[in-house]
Amino acid sequence: MPVLRRYAPLLLRFALVGLSGFLVDAILYLLLRDACRLDHRLARSLAFVPAATWNWYVNRLWTFRRPPSLPSATRRTLGEWCRFLASSSLCAVLTVGLYCALTAWTPLLARFPLAALFLSATPCGLIGFTLAALWVYDAAPSTRPANPDAGAPNPLPP
Repeated sequence: MPVLRRYAPLLLRFALVGLSGFLVDAILYLLLRDACRLDHRLARSLAFVPAATWNWYVNRLWTFRRPPSLPSATRRTLGEWCRFLASSSLCAVLTVGLYCALTAWTPLLARFPLAALFLSATPCGLIGFTLAALWVYDAAPSTRPANPDAGAPNPLPP
């Protein structure tokens, strides 16, 4: 359990950012569907990238404590954003697939789809956190101080 204790604050912040991203996603979806009169599938697809970008940026600044990029670091930041979108897309596919399987194979969850949504989103959220912590934000070690005492504190445990 020491690993859980070390990662718990990051996981909590990641979950709170994910909740805020869900709100961004839902608001954009409703605006695109109702105000712009787009088909609900198109509205859902178009809302994904801005919501995922919101999550990437807030996680970057708050959860994983990355400072805003200097112009010279733009390429590295773009790579980080692409990795985040890739991991978010993977998690979205896993969540939808697990949700469909749960509601198709479990009559009780078919009657309570929000329970299926929760049960599918939880493990996929943990996968997303793991990818963010180990691949997205840790993939460019040069953006983190070599010495944790220099500059901003390193939020990732040793």
